[in-house]
Amino acid sequence: MSSLFYRILESKDLSKAGDLFSVDDSVIVSEFQQIISKIQEISSAPEFLSCHNDQSLVEIIVTRIISAVRETNSIQQHARCLVDLLQSCLAHSLRPGSRGDPPHAKMASDIMSCLFLNYNKKQVMVLAIPVAVKFLHKGNKDLSRNMSSYLSLAAIENADLLALHVQPILDSVISGNYSLSRVLPAIFSVDRQLIKNHVMTLVSILPNCSDSDSLALLTLFDLVAKDSPALLEPSIPQLCECLQQQSLASATLQVLQDVAAALPHCLHDHMTVFKNTATNFPKTTVSVVQLLAAVCLSSVEKSLEILNYIMDVIASVEAEKHSLVLKEVSNITGLYPSLLNVSLINQISGLEEGANSATKFIIEDLKNEYNLRRVDRSFEKLSVWDKNGSKTGVTIVSVKGSNKNLNKYTKRDNEAEKTSDQKSSKFSEQKNPPNGRVGSSSNIPCTDLSLPGSAHSSIIQTSSVSTSYPHSSIISYTQNSTSIGNVRAD
Repeated sequence: MSSLFYRILESKDLSKAGDLFSVDDSVIVSEFQQIISKIQEISSAPEFLSCHNDQSLVEIIVTRIISAVRETNSIQQHARCLVDLLQSCLAHSLRPGSRGDPPHAKMASDIMSCLFLNYNKKQVMVLAIPVAVKFLHKGNKDLSRNMSSYLSLAAIENADLLALHVQPILDSVISGNYSLSRVLPAIFSVDRQLIKNHVMTLVSILPNCSDSDSLALLTLFDLVAKDSPALLEPSIPQLCECLQQQSLASATLQVLQDVAAALPHCLHDHMTVFKNTATNFPKTTVSVVQLLAAVCLSSVEKSLEILNYIMDVIASVEAEKHSLVLKEVSNITGLYPSLLNVSLINQISGLEEGANSATKFIIEDLKNEYNLRRVDRSFEKLSVWDKNGSKTGVTIVSVKGSNKNLNKYTKRDNEAEKTSDQKSSKFSEQKNPPNGRVGSSSNIPCTDLSLPGSAHSSIIQTSSVSTSYPHSSIISYTQNSTSIGNVRAD
Protein backbone atom coordinates (compact mmCIF):
# COMPACT_ATOMS: atom_id res chain seq x y z
CA MET A 1 0.00 0.00 0.00
CA SER A 2 1.29 3.48 -0.84
CA SER A 3 2.66 5.41 2.08
CA LEU A 4 -0.04 8.10 1.78
CA PHE A 5 -2.91 5.64 1.85
CA TYR A 6 -1.28 3.75 4.69
CA ARG A 7 -0.79 6.88 6.83
CA ILE A 8 -4.36 8.09 6.26
CA LEU A 9 -6.01 4.74 6.91
CA GLU A 10 -3.89 3.93 9.93
CA SER A 11 -4.11 7.34 11.51
CA LYS A 12 -7.58 8.07 10.22
CA ASP A 13 -6.34 11.57 9.52
CA LEU A 14 -9.24 13.25 7.80
CA SER A 15 -7.21 16.40 7.10
CA LYS A 16 -4.97 14.45 4.75
CA ALA A 17 -7.80 12.57 2.97
CA GLY A 18 -8.03 15.15 0.20
CA ASP A 19 -4.46 14.35 -0.79
CA LEU A 20 -5.63 10.92 -1.99
CA PHE A 21 -6.86 12.52 -5.21
CA SER A 22 -3.28 13.31 -6.10
CA VAL A 23 -2.33 9.63 -6.04
CA ASP A 24 -2.12 8.07 -9.50
CA ASP A 25 -5.08 5.86 -10.46
CA SER A 26 -2.81 3.00 -11.44
CA VAL A 27 -1.31 2.97 -7.94
CA ILE A 28 -4.74 2.77 -6.34
CA VAL A 29 -6.04 -0.09 -8.49
CA SER A 30 -2.81 -2.02 -7.92
CA GLU A 31 -3.51 -1.94 -4.15
CA PHE A 32 -7.26 -2.24 -4.50
CA GLN A 33 -7.84 -5.38 -2.43
CA GLN A 34 -5.75 -4.09 0.49
CA ILE A 35 -7.65 -0.79 0.50
CA ILE A 36 -11.02 -2.54 0.45
CA SER A 37 -10.00 -4.75 3.36
CA LYS A 38 -8.98 -1.72 5.41
CA ILE A 39 -12.28 0.03 4.62
CA GLN A 40 -14.21 -3.03 5.79
CA GLU A 41 -12.22 -3.12 8.97
CA ILE A 42 -12.98 0.52 9.78
CA SER A 43 -16.67 0.41 8.78
CA SER A 44 -17.33 -2.77 10.77
CA ALA A 45 -16.00 -1.37 14.03
CA PRO A 46 -18.69 -0.64 16.67
CA GLU A 47 -17.63 2.99 17.02
CA PHE A 48 -18.04 3.65 13.30
CA LEU A 49 -21.75 4.47 13.65
CA SER A 50 -21.01 7.28 16.10
CA CYS A 51 -17.66 8.52 14.78
CA HIS A 52 -18.23 11.18 12.14
CA ASN A 53 -14.50 11.39 11.42
CA ASP A 54 -14.35 7.73 10.41
CA GLN A 55 -17.56 8.01 8.39
CA SER A 56 -16.27 10.98 6.41
CA LEU A 57 -12.91 9.31 5.88
CA VAL A 58 -14.49 6.13 4.50
CA GLU A 59 -16.81 8.15 2.29
CA ILE A 60 -13.85 10.01 0.74
CA ILE A 61 -11.80 6.85 0.22
CA VAL A 62 -14.73 4.99 -1.40
CA THR A 63 -15.27 7.92 -3.76
CA ARG A 64 -11.57 7.92 -4.68
CA ILE A 65 -11.24 4.21 -5.39
CA ILE A 66 -14.43 4.20 -7.45
CA SER A 67 -13.05 7.08 -9.51
CA ALA A 68 -9.82 5.14 -10.05
CA VAL A 69 -11.72 2.05 -11.23
CA ARG A 70 -13.78 4.11 -13.63
CA GLU A 71 -10.76 5.96 -15.07
CA THR A 72 -8.77 2.77 -15.57
CA ASN A 73 -11.76 0.84 -16.89
CA SER A 74 -10.90 -2.03 -14.57
CA ILE A 75 -14.32 -2.80 -13.11
CA GLN A 76 -14.23 -6.43 -14.24
CA GLN A 77 -11.00 -7.02 -12.35
CA HIS A 78 -12.23 -5.37 -9.16
CA ALA A 79 -15.99 -6.15 -9.19
CA ARG A 80 -15.67 -8.98 -6.68
CA CYS A 81 -13.94 -6.74 -4.10
CA LEU A 82 -16.62 -4.07 -4.51
CA VAL A 83 -19.41 -6.65 -4.18
CA ASP A 84 -17.79 -7.98 -0.99
CA LEU A 85 -17.76 -4.44 0.43
CA LEU A 86 -21.39 -4.04 -0.63
CA GLN A 87 -22.26 -7.35 1.05
CA SER A 88 -20.73 -6.13 4.30
CA CYS A 89 -23.22 -3.22 4.38
CA LEU A 90 -26.12 -5.69 4.69
CA ALA A 91 -24.92 -6.62 8.17
CA HIS A 92 -25.79 -3.13 9.43
CA SER A 93 -28.98 -1.15 9.79
CA LEU A 94 -29.88 0.79 6.68
CA ARG A 95 -33.04 2.42 7.98
CA PRO A 96 -33.00 6.25 7.95
CA GLY A 97 -32.74 7.93 11.31
CA SER A 98 -33.40 11.44 12.56
CA ARG A 99 -30.19 12.58 10.86
CA GLY A 100 -30.92 10.87 7.56
CA ASP A 101 -29.42 7.77 6.03
CA PRO A 102 -26.94 5.79 8.12
CA PRO A 103 -23.33 5.65 6.82
CA HIS A 104 -23.60 2.11 5.48
CA ALA A 105 -26.58 3.11 3.33
CA LYS A 106 -24.56 5.93 1.77
CA MET A 107 -21.62 3.63 1.13
CA ALA A 108 -23.90 0.97 -0.42
CA SER A 109 -25.48 3.54 -2.71
CA ASP A 110 -22.09 4.68 -4.02
CA ILE A 111 -20.92 1.13 -4.66
CA MET A 112 -24.13 0.10 -6.43
CA SER A 113 -23.89 3.15 -8.67
CA CYS A 114 -20.40 2.09 -9.72
CA LEU A 115 -21.41 -1.53 -10.34
CA PHE A 116 -24.64 -0.95 -12.25
CA LEU A 117 -23.24 1.68 -14.56
CA ASN A 118 -21.55 -1.38 -16.04
CA TYR A 119 -24.85 -3.19 -16.62
CA ASN A 120 -23.65 -4.26 -20.07
CA LYS A 121 -20.82 -6.32 -18.56
CA LYS A 122 -22.26 -9.74 -17.83
CA GLN A 123 -19.47 -10.79 -15.50
CA VAL A 124 -20.09 -7.78 -13.27
CA MET A 125 -23.85 -8.29 -13.19
CA VAL A 126 -23.49 -11.97 -12.28
CA LEU A 127 -21.71 -10.86 -9.10
CA ALA A 128 -23.71 -7.73 -8.32
CA ILE A 129 -27.38 -8.64 -8.86
CA PRO A 130 -27.72 -11.41 -6.23
CA VAL A 131 -26.41 -9.08 -3.53
CA ALA A 132 -28.15 -5.94 -4.78
CA VAL A 133 -31.69 -7.40 -4.67
CA LYS A 134 -31.24 -7.99 -0.93
CA PHE A 135 -31.27 -4.23 -0.39
CA LEU A 136 -34.89 -4.04 -1.60
CA HIS A 137 -36.20 -5.15 1.77
CA LYS A 138 -33.89 -3.35 4.17
CA GLY A 139 -36.36 -0.63 5.11
CA ASN A 140 -34.74 2.23 3.21
CA LYS A 141 -37.12 3.68 0.60
CA ASP A 142 -34.55 5.92 -1.04
CA LEU A 143 -32.14 3.05 -1.39
CA SER A 144 -34.94 0.86 -2.79
CA ARG A 145 -35.87 3.52 -5.35
CA ASN A 146 -32.24 3.81 -6.40
CA MET A 147 -32.07 0.05 -6.59
CA SER A 148 -35.10 0.13 -8.91
CA SER A 149 -33.25 2.40 -11.32
CA TYR A 150 -30.15 0.22 -11.21
CA LEU A 151 -32.11 -2.99 -11.80
CA SER A 152 -33.97 -1.33 -14.68
CA LEU A 153 -30.61 -0.78 -16.32
CA ALA A 154 -29.60 -4.35 -15.58
CA ALA A 155 -32.83 -5.67 -17.12
CA ILE A 156 -31.87 -4.31 -20.53
CA GLU A 157 -29.33 -7.08 -21.09
CA ASN A 158 -29.62 -9.30 -18.03
CA ALA A 159 -33.27 -10.24 -17.68
CA ASP A 160 -32.26 -13.86 -17.17
CA LEU A 161 -30.25 -12.92 -14.09
CA LEU A 162 -33.11 -10.86 -12.65
CA ALA A 163 -35.55 -13.71 -13.28
CA LEU A 164 -33.68 -15.74 -10.67
CA HIS A 165 -34.83 -13.18 -8.10
CA VAL A 166 -38.35 -12.44 -9.35
CA GLN A 167 -40.05 -13.21 -6.03
CA PRO A 168 -38.28 -10.53 -3.94
CA ILE A 169 -38.72 -8.11 -6.85
CA LEU A 170 -42.48 -8.78 -6.99
CA ASP A 171 -42.76 -8.47 -3.22
CA SER A 172 -41.01 -5.11 -3.38
CA VAL A 173 -43.34 -3.83 -6.12
CA ILE A 174 -46.49 -4.97 -4.34
CA SER A 175 -45.31 -3.48 -1.05
CA GLY A 176 -45.03 -0.02 -2.59
CA ASN A 177 -41.81 0.18 -4.58
CA TYR A 178 -43.82 0.78 -7.75
CA SER A 179 -40.93 2.09 -9.82
CA LEU A 180 -39.44 -1.40 -9.76
CA SER A 181 -42.34 -2.52 -11.98
CA ARG A 182 -40.26 -1.31 -14.93
CA VAL A 183 -38.20 -4.50 -14.80
CA LEU A 184 -41.20 -6.85 -14.88
CA PRO A 185 -41.82 -6.86 -18.67
CA ALA A 186 -38.21 -7.95 -19.26
CA ILE A 187 -38.44 -10.65 -16.59
CA PHE A 188 -41.76 -11.91 -18.02
CA SER A 189 -40.02 -12.77 -21.28
CA VAL A 190 -37.80 -15.15 -19.31
CA ASP A 191 -39.91 -16.43 -16.41
CA ARG A 192 -43.67 -16.03 -16.77
CA GLN A 193 -45.25 -18.23 -14.19
CA LEU A 194 -44.48 -16.33 -10.99
CA ILE A 195 -45.60 -13.06 -12.53
CA LYS A 196 -48.80 -14.65 -13.88
CA ASN A 197 -49.58 -15.81 -10.34
CA HIS A 198 -49.64 -12.15 -9.22
CA VAL A 199 -51.44 -10.51 -12.16
CA MET A 200 -54.61 -9.57 -10.27
CA THR A 201 -52.60 -8.05 -7.44
CA LEU A 202 -50.46 -6.06 -9.88
CA VAL A 203 -53.58 -4.69 -11.60
CA SER A 204 -54.99 -3.63 -8.23
CA ILE A 205 -52.01 -1.33 -7.53
CA LEU A 206 -52.46 0.67 -10.76
CA PRO A 207 -54.36 3.52 -9.04
CA ASN A 208 -51.42 4.03 -6.66
CA CYS A 209 -48.76 4.27 -9.36
CA SER A 210 -47.37 7.27 -11.18
CA ASP A 211 -48.02 7.48 -14.91
CA SER A 212 -44.60 6.09 -15.80
CA ASP A 213 -44.99 3.17 -13.41
CA SER A 214 -48.53 2.51 -14.66
CA LEU A 215 -47.30 2.45 -18.25
CA ALA A 216 -44.67 -0.12 -17.25
CA LEU A 217 -47.38 -2.30 -15.71
CA LEU A 218 -49.62 -1.89 -18.76
CA THR A 219 -46.72 -3.01 -20.93
CA LEU A 220 -46.53 -6.11 -18.75
CA PHE A 221 -50.29 -6.69 -18.97
CA ASP A 222 -50.11 -6.46 -22.74
CA LEU A 223 -47.61 -9.34 -22.71
CA VAL A 224 -49.90 -11.26 -20.37
CA ALA A 225 -52.88 -10.61 -22.66
CA LYS A 226 -51.02 -12.10 -25.61
CA ASP A 227 -49.94 -15.12 -23.59
CA SER A 228 -52.80 -15.85 -21.17
CA PRO A 229 -55.67 -13.38 -21.70
CA ALA A 230 -57.99 -15.24 -19.33
CA LEU A 231 -55.83 -14.07 -16.41
CA LEU A 232 -56.92 -10.49 -17.09
CA GLU A 233 -60.65 -11.19 -17.46
CA PRO A 234 -61.47 -10.63 -13.75
CA SER A 235 -59.52 -7.35 -13.84
CA ILE A 236 -61.22 -5.76 -16.87
CA PRO A 237 -63.25 -3.24 -14.78
CA GLN A 238 -60.03 -1.99 -13.14
CA LEU A 239 -58.31 -1.74 -16.52
CA CYS A 240 -61.24 0.23 -17.91
CA GLU A 241 -60.73 2.80 -15.17
CA CYS A 242 -57.38 3.64 -16.77
CA LEU A 243 -59.28 4.78 -19.88
CA GLN A 244 -60.28 7.88 -17.94
CA GLN A 245 -56.66 9.12 -17.97
CA GLN A 246 -55.38 10.48 -21.25
CA SER A 247 -51.80 9.42 -20.51
CA LEU A 248 -52.86 5.78 -20.03
CA ALA A 249 -55.74 5.42 -22.47
CA SER A 250 -53.77 4.29 -25.53
CA ALA A 251 -51.73 1.69 -23.62
CA THR A 252 -54.87 0.37 -21.94
CA LEU A 253 -56.71 0.07 -25.26
CA GLN A 254 -53.83 -2.01 -26.60
CA VAL A 255 -54.13 -4.41 -23.66
CA LEU A 256 -57.89 -4.69 -24.16
CA GLN A 257 -57.45 -5.32 -27.90
CA ASP A 258 -55.28 -8.32 -27.14
CA VAL A 259 -57.84 -9.60 -24.65
CA ALA A 260 -60.63 -9.07 -27.20
CA ALA A 261 -58.76 -11.09 -29.82
CA ALA A 262 -59.22 -14.18 -27.63
CA LEU A 263 -62.17 -13.33 -25.35
CA PRO A 264 -64.41 -10.77 -27.08
CA HIS A 265 -67.47 -11.72 -25.04
CA CYS A 266 -65.94 -10.48 -21.79
CA LEU A 267 -65.81 -6.92 -23.15
CA HIS A 268 -69.39 -6.64 -24.41
CA ASP A 269 -70.56 -4.80 -21.30
CA HIS A 270 -67.88 -2.12 -21.66
CA MET A 271 -68.50 -0.94 -25.22
CA THR A 272 -70.05 2.31 -24.04
CA VAL A 273 -66.92 3.02 -21.98
CA PHE A 274 -64.78 2.50 -25.08
CA LYS A 275 -66.89 4.90 -27.13
CA ASN A 276 -66.69 7.49 -24.37
CA THR A 277 -62.90 7.20 -24.46
CA ALA A 278 -62.88 8.18 -28.13
CA THR A 279 -65.16 11.10 -27.34
CA ASN A 280 -63.00 12.32 -24.44
CA PHE A 281 -59.67 11.74 -26.18
CA PRO A 282 -60.15 12.01 -29.97
CA LYS A 283 -56.62 10.81 -30.69
CA THR A 284 -57.64 7.37 -29.42
CA THR A 285 -60.50 7.02 -31.94
CA VAL A 286 -58.62 4.65 -34.24
CA SER A 287 -57.62 2.43 -31.31
CA VAL A 288 -61.19 2.45 -30.03
CA VAL A 289 -62.48 1.44 -33.48
CA GLN A 290 -59.98 -1.40 -33.64
CA LEU A 291 -61.03 -2.59 -30.20
CA LEU A 292 -64.76 -2.38 -30.94
CA ALA A 293 -64.27 -4.20 -34.25
CA ALA A 294 -62.57 -7.06 -32.39
CA VAL A 295 -65.32 -7.18 -29.75
CA CYS A 296 -68.24 -7.08 -32.20
CA LEU A 297 -67.14 -10.00 -34.38
CA SER A 298 -68.93 -12.44 -32.10
CA SER A 299 -72.35 -11.50 -33.54
CA VAL A 300 -73.84 -9.93 -36.67
CA GLU A 301 -76.05 -7.61 -34.60
CA LYS A 302 -73.11 -6.09 -32.73
CA SER A 303 -71.14 -5.92 -35.97
CA LEU A 304 -73.90 -3.86 -37.57
CA GLU A 305 -73.94 -1.57 -34.54
CA ILE A 306 -70.19 -1.02 -34.74
CA LEU A 307 -70.28 -0.49 -38.51
CA ASN A 308 -72.77 2.31 -37.98
CA TYR A 309 -70.57 3.75 -35.22
CA ILE A 310 -67.50 3.59 -37.44
CA MET A 311 -69.20 5.47 -40.25
CA ASP A 312 -70.34 8.10 -37.74
CA VAL A 313 -66.85 8.77 -36.35
CA ILE A 314 -64.62 8.26 -39.38
CA ALA A 315 -65.05 11.89 -40.40
CA SER A 316 -63.33 12.93 -37.15
CA VAL A 317 -60.29 10.75 -37.91
CA GLU A 318 -57.31 12.22 -39.73
CA ALA A 319 -57.47 11.43 -43.45
CA GLU A 320 -54.15 9.59 -43.39
CA LYS A 321 -55.60 7.15 -40.83
CA HIS A 322 -58.77 6.35 -42.77
CA SER A 323 -57.14 3.20 -44.11
CA LEU A 324 -56.77 1.86 -40.56
CA VAL A 325 -60.47 2.39 -39.91
CA LEU A 326 -61.58 0.99 -43.26
CA LYS A 327 -59.48 -2.09 -42.64
CA GLU A 328 -61.78 -2.86 -39.71
CA VAL A 329 -64.79 -2.34 -41.99
CA SER A 330 -63.26 -4.85 -44.38
CA ASN A 331 -62.71 -7.35 -41.55
CA ILE A 332 -66.30 -7.07 -40.37
CA THR A 333 -67.89 -7.35 -43.81
CA GLY A 334 -65.55 -10.21 -44.65
CA LEU A 335 -67.04 -12.17 -41.76
CA TYR A 336 -70.61 -10.95 -42.33
CA PRO A 337 -71.03 -10.36 -46.11
CA SER A 338 -74.65 -9.30 -45.75
CA LEU A 339 -73.48 -6.08 -44.05
CA LEU A 340 -71.69 -4.99 -47.22
CA ASN A 341 -74.62 -3.21 -48.82
CA VAL A 342 -75.16 -0.32 -51.21
CA SER A 343 -75.63 2.15 -48.34
CA LEU A 344 -72.24 1.28 -46.87
CA ILE A 345 -70.59 1.44 -50.30
CA ASN A 346 -72.03 4.89 -50.89
CA GLN A 347 -70.74 6.09 -47.53
CA ILE A 348 -67.18 4.88 -47.99
CA SER A 349 -67.12 6.15 -51.57
CA GLY A 350 -67.49 9.64 -50.17
CA LEU A 351 -64.05 9.25 -48.57
CA GLU A 352 -62.20 8.79 -51.86
CA GLU A 353 -61.63 12.46 -52.54
CA GLY A 354 -58.27 13.46 -51.12
CA ALA A 355 -57.61 9.95 -49.79
CA ASN A 356 -54.15 8.40 -49.80
CA SER A 357 -53.30 5.34 -51.86
CA ALA A 358 -53.85 2.90 -48.98
CA THR A 359 -57.36 4.24 -48.35
CA LYS A 360 -58.25 4.19 -52.05
CA PHE A 361 -57.05 0.63 -52.34
CA ILE A 362 -59.32 -0.56 -49.50
CA ILE A 363 -62.30 1.36 -50.87
CA GLU A 364 -61.77 -0.15 -54.32
CA ASP A 365 -61.40 -3.59 -52.79
CA LEU A 366 -64.68 -3.21 -50.90
CA LYS A 367 -66.43 -2.03 -54.07
CA ASN A 368 -65.10 -4.98 -56.06
CA GLU A 369 -66.19 -7.36 -53.33
CA TYR A 370 -69.65 -5.83 -53.30
CA ASN A 371 -69.97 -6.03 -57.12
CA LEU A 372 -68.75 -9.61 -57.19
CA ARG A 373 -71.30 -10.67 -54.60
CA ARG A 374 -74.03 -8.82 -56.47
CA VAL A 375 -73.11 -10.69 -59.64
CA ASP A 376 -73.11 -14.00 -57.79
CA ARG A 377 -76.58 -13.26 -56.50
CA SER A 378 -77.76 -12.24 -59.96
CA PHE A 379 -76.53 -15.46 -61.53
CA GLU A 380 -78.43 -17.41 -58.95
CA LYS A 381 -81.60 -15.78 -60.30
CA LEU A 382 -80.94 -16.85 -63.91
CA SER A 383 -82.65 -20.21 -63.38
CA VAL A 384 -86.15 -20.09 -64.79
CA TRP A 385 -89.01 -22.26 -63.63
CA ASP A 386 -91.23 -24.04 -66.16
CA LYS A 387 -94.91 -24.79 -65.74
CA ASN A 388 -94.17 -28.04 -63.91
CA GLY A 389 -91.75 -26.37 -61.51
CA SER A 390 -88.59 -27.65 -63.21
CA LYS A 391 -85.68 -25.32 -63.96
CA THR A 392 -83.84 -24.37 -67.06
CA GLY A 393 -80.51 -22.62 -67.10
CA VAL A 394 -77.60 -21.20 -69.03
CA THR A 395 -73.98 -22.05 -69.48
CA ILE A 396 -71.55 -19.21 -70.12
CA VAL A 397 -68.01 -20.07 -71.14
CA SER A 398 -65.37 -17.37 -71.48
CA VAL A 399 -62.98 -18.04 -74.35
CA LYS A 400 -60.43 -15.26 -73.90
CA GLY A 401 -61.61 -13.48 -70.78
CA SER A 402 -58.95 -11.82 -68.67
CA ASN A 403 -60.89 -12.16 -65.43
CA LYS A 404 -61.04 -15.56 -63.86
CA ASN A 405 -64.48 -14.80 -62.42
CA LEU A 406 -65.86 -14.94 -65.95
CA ASN A 407 -64.28 -18.25 -66.82
CA LYS A 408 -67.39 -20.35 -66.41
CA TYR A 409 -70.86 -19.93 -64.93
CA THR A 410 -73.24 -22.84 -65.17
CA LYS A 411 -76.88 -23.18 -64.19
CA ARG A 412 -78.38 -26.35 -65.48
CA ASP A 413 -81.20 -28.54 -64.23
CA ASN A 414 -81.27 -32.30 -64.73
CA GLU A 415 -84.75 -32.29 -66.24
CA ALA A 416 -83.74 -29.52 -68.64
CA GLU A 417 -80.86 -31.66 -69.84
CA LYS A 418 -83.21 -34.60 -70.49
CA THR A 419 -85.45 -32.54 -72.76
CA SER A 420 -82.75 -30.48 -74.50
CA ASP A 421 -82.27 -33.00 -77.30
CA GLN A 422 -86.03 -33.10 -78.01
CA LYS A 423 -86.18 -29.33 -78.24
CA SER A 424 -82.93 -28.71 -80.15
CA SER A 425 -84.58 -28.68 -83.60
CA LYS A 426 -86.94 -25.92 -82.62
CA PHE A 427 -84.08 -23.93 -81.10
CA SER A 428 -82.00 -24.24 -84.27
CA GLU A 429 -84.83 -22.73 -86.30
CA GLN A 430 -84.52 -19.61 -84.20
CA LYS A 431 -80.70 -19.50 -84.34
CA ASN A 432 -80.54 -15.89 -85.50
CA PRO A 433 -83.64 -14.17 -84.14
CA PRO A 434 -84.11 -10.47 -84.84
CA ASN A 435 -83.24 -7.98 -82.11
CA GLY A 436 -81.56 -10.64 -80.02
CA ARG A 437 -84.87 -12.26 -79.04
CA VAL A 438 -86.00 -15.84 -78.75
CA GLY A 439 -89.53 -17.23 -78.93
CA SER A 440 -92.55 -15.06 -78.72
CA SER A 441 -92.67 -11.30 -78.87
CA SER A 442 -93.54 -10.74 -75.22
CA ASN A 443 -90.86 -8.90 -73.24
CA ILE A 444 -89.57 -9.32 -69.72
CA PRO A 445 -87.73 -6.30 -68.25
CA CYS A 446 -83.97 -6.44 -68.72
CA THR A 447 -81.50 -7.15 -65.92
CA ASP A 448 -78.10 -5.48 -65.95
CA LEU A 449 -75.24 -7.45 -64.40
CA SER A 450 -71.82 -5.97 -63.68
CA LEU A 451 -68.72 -8.11 -63.55
CA PRO A 452 -65.18 -7.11 -62.59
CA GLY A 453 -62.44 -7.38 -65.18
CA SER A 454 -62.87 -7.61 -68.92
CA ALA A 455 -63.33 -10.28 -71.57
CA HIS A 456 -62.95 -10.50 -75.30
CA SER A 457 -65.59 -12.97 -76.39
CA SER A 458 -67.98 -15.52 -74.96
CA ILE A 459 -69.79 -18.64 -76.07
CA ILE A 460 -73.31 -18.75 -74.74
CA GLN A 461 -75.55 -21.79 -74.83
CA THR A 462 -79.18 -21.82 -73.87
CA SER A 463 -80.55 -25.01 -72.42
CA SER A 464 -84.12 -26.30 -72.70
CA VAL A 465 -85.43 -23.40 -74.73
CA SER A 466 -88.76 -24.22 -76.37
CA THR A 467 -91.99 -22.55 -77.31
CA SER A 468 -93.70 -25.11 -75.13
CA TYR A 469 -92.11 -23.40 -72.13
CA PRO A 470 -93.66 -20.19 -70.84
CA HIS A 471 -90.22 -18.61 -70.49
CA SER A 472 -86.87 -18.92 -72.22
CA SER A 473 -83.71 -16.90 -71.81
CA ILE A 474 -80.72 -15.66 -73.70
CA ILE A 475 -77.77 -13.60 -72.56
CA SER A 476 -75.73 -11.44 -74.86
CA TYR A 477 -72.19 -10.33 -73.93
CA THR A 478 -70.52 -7.40 -75.62
CA GLN A 479 -66.88 -7.82 -76.66
CA ASN A 480 -64.33 -5.87 -74.53
CA SER A 481 -66.97 -4.93 -71.98
CA THR A 482 -67.18 -5.41 -68.25
CA SER A 483 -70.96 -5.89 -68.09
CA ILE A 484 -73.37 -8.59 -69.05
CA GLY A 485 -76.59 -7.07 -70.22
CA ASN A 486 -79.79 -7.60 -72.16
CA VAL A 487 -81.03 -10.51 -70.14
CA ARG A 488 -84.40 -11.17 -71.61
CA ALA A 489 -86.98 -13.91 -71.37
CA ASP A 490 -89.80 -14.43 -73.81
